[in-house]
Amino acid sequence: MNQQIIIIIIIIGASCLLSSVLAGAGYYYFTQTQTTPPTTGGAPPTTGGTPPTTGGTPPTTGGTPPTTTKPPTTTKTPTTTKSPPTTTCTADSSWSISTPVAPGTSVNRTCNTTGIQFAKCKADGNWTMGNCIDVGKSLKCSSNIPTGGSTSSVYRYMGNKILRGYPNETIAISWEPNYYNPGGVLENMDCAVFTVGANMAVKPTVDVGKSVKCTSNIPTARTGDTIYRWDGSNLRPYPNETIAISWEPNYYNPGGVLDIDCAGFTVGTDMAINPATQYRYLCNEHNKCLTDSSGSAIQYSISTHWGDKQKWKFDGKHICNPNNKCLAAASNSSGWGGQYVLWDKKEEQGQKWTLGDNKSLCNEHNGCMGSPENTQLEGANLIQWGFVDQKGQKWSWKES
Repeated sequence: MNQQIIIIIIIIGASCLLSSVLAGAGYYYFTQTQTTPPTTGGAPPTTGGTPPTTGGTPPTTGGTPPTTTKPPTTTKTPTTTKSPPTTTCTADSSWSISTPVAPGTSVNRTCNTTGIQFAKCKADGNWTMGNCIDVGKSLKCSSNIPTGGSTSSVYRYMGNKILRGYPNETIAISWEPNYYNPGGVLENMDCAVFTVGANMAVKPTVDVGKSVKCTSNIPTARTGDTIYRWDGSNLRPYPNETIAISWEPNYYNPGGVLDIDCAGFTVGTDMAINPATQYRYLCNEHNKCLTDSSGSAIQYSISTHWGDKQKWKFDGKHICNPNNKCLAAASNSSGWGGQYVLWDKKEEQGQKWTLGDNKSLCNEHNGCMGSPENTQLEGANLIQWGFVDQKGQKWSWKES
């Protein structure tokens, strides 16, 4: 029994020893075949290991794949479209808007004291200028037509941006004699800035130059006591009685001032003193003035030395100084070259004068006053001659 056990142990040990030997031999064989292979004429091809290298570094297989470099990303800069420059128009401070305005904008300003003028901004930055619309002008609205009106309605401009409508053509013609004539009524007006007052009534019959008082439809900012002078276009207030009397000798007499309904009338500028009632200097364009030198008419520069002998008042016919000496042709002569003198007022041709639009000063003999040979000499005697367009024969009134 013991021998059997020993034999079994020996067999098992031998088996284990044999397995170890065989395993070692296999490992040795394996390592020898996986190291340096036999070399034939150079480096043999490698199987299962590093592939053969031909002409340089062989391509690597099974290693790190080649890196593909992405092309650089090009970012396009967005195109910026420039806005065209903004065009504006700029007006000076006399206009209703003096800051820059866009094309199509309208502005306005006062003209001729009481009128109104419009301008419109164009696309190129320049202005389209309208004419001055004076008080009393008739017009039609083509845009911003007043409530109740139409493009055919005709209005009268009253000043202060106020329009008053003509209810019919009869009333319109009584105020606008050129109603049917070209330019009698302004067309195509933008009426945005206007306000509309009461309709016009037929124009009363008032003589030019007549003094009037409004008993109804009293003008804005005036009272029923205001007295006006009708100049044919406007009622012009007298600021005080002194000025009123200088124009209206019958101011305090019955009928001197006419009571009227002032509907439709426009108010103009205040009246100034009537120059015909005032003493002033009468001077030619050499700045030499009519002077009374001991009864002779001479030319002399304005000087306090002469006092009232250089002051003259024109009553529509006679030219007289405060001493009641009046300019006259000597002996009422009509001859050329005759001298002028200062004499008592008489109703004769040599003392009746007209101051023409050309500044000529001529009497009813058609003799015109001038300096001899157009001289500028101080103290030269003034003579009678036919009118010649020279400085020594052009006369005008001066206050000082």
